[in-house]
Amino acid sequence: LVKEAIETCLNAIEDRGLDEEGLYRKPGVLAKVNKLVKEAIEKNAVNALDFSDEIEWDTKTLASAVKAYFGRQLGEPMMTFHLHALFIEAARHVGFQPAPK
Repeated sequence: LVKEAIETCLNAIEDRGLDEEGLYRKPGVLAKVNKLVKEAIEKNAVNALDFSDEIEWDTKTLASAVKAYFGRQLGEPMMTFHLHALFIEAARHVGFQPAPK
């Protein structure tokens, strides 16, 4: 059930916000983030919310809600601390090219 709510949020983000600068870095409106996490994700009432209203549910708010939900639910980061050195080594791989700014 939670999967459906997260997918709905991610689909809305993908449909209209992937080109936004700072999408997952800049925070959304905290009161709306909390409402979305509590009502839509935790209670799976996502269908009760109309994400087509881009002013009410801007992409940064949706992204912040997804981050907040996973931040509370996961015991450790997805990129675990014990694998940190391996991630750094992979980034130093000969074929790695940083993204242009």
